[in-house]
Amino acid sequence: MGYNFLKYLAGFIIAFYYRVNYRNIDKLPKGVAMIIVANHTNAFLDSLILGGRVPRKMYSLPRGTIFFDQSKFVLMIFRWARMIPVFRQMEGDEYLKRNFESFEFLKDALGKKESLQIFPEAICIQERRLKPSKKGAAKIMLGAEKKFGYNLNIQVVFLGMNYKHAPSFDSSLFLNYSRPYVIRDFFKLYQENEGRGINELTTFIDKMLKNQVIHIDDSSLDELVEQTELVYKPHLFQQYSLDKRKSLHQFIISREIAKAVNYFHKNQDERLVSVKNKLRQYVKQLDELGIKDHWLINKVYPLSILTLLVCLTLTLPLHIYGLLTNLIPAGIPKYLANKMVKKDEFYSSAVVLTAMTTYLVMIPLYALVVSLIYKSLSMGILFAASVILFGKFSTYYFSWQCTCMEMIDALRVKVNEKEKLFGLLVLRADIVDNLSELKVSFRERHKS
Repeated sequence: MGYNFLKYLAGFIIAFYYRVNYRNIDKLPKGVAMIIVANHTNAFLDSLILGGRVPRKMYSLPRGTIFFDQSKFVLMIFRWARMIPVFRQMEGDEYLKRNFESFEFLKDALGKKESLQIFPEAICIQERRLKPSKKGAAKIMLGAEKKFGYNLNIQVVFLGMNYKHAPSFDSSLFLNYSRPYVIRDFFKLYQENEGRGINELTTFIDKMLKNQVIHIDDSSLDELVEQTELVYKPHLFQQYSLDKRKSLHQFIISREIAKAVNYFHKNQDERLVSVKNKLRQYVKQLDELGIKDHWLINKVYPLSILTLLVCLTLTLPLHIYGLLTNLIPAGIPKYLANKMVKKDEFYSSAVVLTAMTTYLVMIPLYALVVSLIYKSLSMGILFAASVILFGKFSTYYFSWQCTCMEMIDALRVKVNEKEKLFGLLVLRADIVDNLSELKVSFRERHKS
């Protein structure tokens, strides 16, 4: 009961902050031992999202140190959430010994056809880069199979958690599930040499997980990949008749762009350096003019701006209502996170975890107070529902407001800076041609 309560609470709060889309979630195995192996980008939030969205109950493996010096209430919540402590090498050998007990518990859970989630990188860094997997995941998988005579037939699903921008709220998240895999190909090697079996399975985990994420080899390439996506994605969507509204299509194009950049960087292709310089120049000029790439290549209609302004004006009272009623439950988590959280990768998790508490307290409190004032339970429930509904509406309002300002800026530039605009369009067309040449080279060389 406790797990289901936390599951639905987490699902509700996460839906308030993120737009989550899936691939292959309907193909998750049922009635068998299952392990979901995922990349780790957003601290505790990754586990909450995974647990809140997967239909089956799951065990999770958080860093063991978070269990230290906690109150009985917090430890009870951890038990409800099926959290099993694990320790890393950096935390000291005295703690590593405790992993044996945790691993044995998890092996027994798999023997009972339970499911668990594992983040094999064992570290959370907000970047589009997969870190090398630790051996813990392979040890649990092969150890469980060994304990039960290699008859468990554990189903392993690889999950890419692809955030558009992990620290930002009202952002999108694409959960890219693989089909289920079995690990029986590693049994023989593990029986002959446990260390080699674990190493080979760990290498396999890295390979399969990399297919589910957008992986950029080096941090020096992050800006280049992002700017290439900005300029070249619209061209690729049109060329291959893809739908930019579909998360899967967005992911596929971004992943292929990252693969191509990795390839040309590894081969030290001078054409990549030339494109990189042109892209930097292009983005700098965009910023100086105050126009977005999207509006540079698309028409901006004054009537569209006027219509959006009218809609924003008419719905402003609803937006203000949503802001004011959510000021305490949504504002307190952000205030506390801004004051207390030092690392970016923990910010979103801190806000969402705190919001789970504030909304859990404030929504029933709102309903109670309004019910007492109006002497009507239905009025209280209606008011509480309106807090949630218009709070979400306010997040969309901010997005519409931003779009309106971008369109106004774009119209101003197109009217007053025609000469500069023409030069910018010429530079952009040259970049697209260069990128198209690189794309052809990449596909031809990649085939060979």
